[in-house]
Amino acid sequence: MVHKMRSLLGAVFVVAALFGSVAYAQSERSLYQQAEDLRLGINGPVDLGRALELHKESADLGRDTSLVRMASIYIEMGDHEKAIQALERGIVRGHQFSKQVWAGNHISGKFGELSVPESGVLALRELIAETDKPWARYRLARAYEFGTGVDRDMEAAIAEYERLADENYAPALKRLADFALRGTAQDKDLEAAVALYQKAIDAGDNRVWLSLAQAHLATGDAEAAFAAYQSAIDNDIAGAEAEFARLHFLGEFADNSDKAFGAKWLETQAEEGDLHAAMEAIQLWERRSRRINTLDLDSVLATIKSAADNGDRRAAQAYLRALRVLRWKIPGARAKHAAAVQTYRPILSGNTLYRELFFATYDRDNHSKSTRDSVATVRGLGGDEFVSGAMGLRSNEFTAFVYLVQAELRDLGLYSGPITGRATSSTIRAMLRLCRDAGVYDTCIHGPLLYNSSYEISRAIAERRNVN
Repeated sequence: MVHKMRSLLGAVFVVAALFGSVAYAQSERSLYQQAEDLRLGINGPVDLGRALELHKESADLGRDTSLVRMASIYIEMGDHEKAIQALERGIVRGHQFSKQVWAGNHISGKFGELSVPESGVLALRELIAETDKPWARYRLARAYEFGTGVDRDMEAAIAEYERLADENYAPALKRLADFALRGTAQDKDLEAAVALYQKAIDAGDNRVWLSLAQAHLATGDAEAAFAAYQSAIDNDIAGAEAEFARLHFLGEFADNSDKAFGAKWLETQAEEGDLHAAMEAIQLWERRSRRINTLDLDSVLATIKSAADNGDRRAAQAYLRALRVLRWKIPGARAKHAAAVQTYRPILSGNTLYRELFFATYDRDNHSKSTRDSVATVRGLGGDEFVSGAMGLRSNEFTAFVYLVQAELRDLGLYSGPITGRATSSTIRAMLRLCRDAGVYDTCIHGPLLYNSSYEISRAIAERRNVN
């Protein structure tokens, strides 16, 4: 009898342990999913603070990926030290993904002033030697593409992307498609872009549906674009439904367009707090012919500002843009913009930061001084920050950008003319000479002041200054 009782108790303990293990795993998964919904704004507004709390609990329960998500949130909040600590905690646990992200963030500068690109490249090389994993090779190719932590080498980057594409690695297929679509380091080839995006989807990356839809639009195939957008929506790609509605409103789907549907969907969702709809609707307001005139502008702006206040970088960018472009409509827009730049500065980056900063500090009563001050600010930067500053300057004023380039080219011995801010023939020749030396002539020849060309020129200047 005693033996039977012990056996029964043992079975009970085993069953209880199994149920406890299942509940533990479910709790960990549930916490992670709730946190991700809040981090990404799925089924509601973004709430980074609460998402961080839930990911901390999930990480304490053993979910290593939550440490990676915590790092992403800390970066959004501008706390780079804690982002590094979260990832290094994962590395200590033996979590390879944490090491990958740690390396990638150092290379891409996502740790701000704490970024050490060379350390990131070293970590990637270690990962490649240990595993030969495609993602590590892809990140190293990105480092070569952008010249971070290593000398820039587009040929090496493209060669690695092509090797990975031959292995059917979706991110590399998408990157090559992006190059074909934009004409990066080659002539534009829209048909090739469509084919490569489709291959990336076939390789398992359903997030590429949105890129494929945009490529179909670029080729003029409205019917194929319509179908691709529907697939993007079916795959719950963030922002796909709002973009789909905007294109309906603008008539981009030809006979399949339903302007009334697009306007109604955007207005309803934007006023009910959908951030993607709000950002699409507010940008449509920039042009009289595209406005949804019945839109509650104050309500939509409040939705965007609330998300920005919670650390959403895209929302901060959209809010600042609205204050800048719609300042004629928004009372006290300039003062609000200047204050918002300071508030959101920790979560802004790249040319977006400098574009908004230069606009906020622009003195309308002294244009020449504002131009000189902005150019001086950019000339005081180095490496990637110089590139971001130059492109931010270009976003605000072409004349100031040309003034900057002339001054830099003269310092490099490539230009001997006057520094006027006017794109004279001698200025254009000097720009093209720089592009040829940097191996990006095929991009610049389409027009040295086009976006891609300006970016390549800015990067080439940064490299020639030997400050990367």
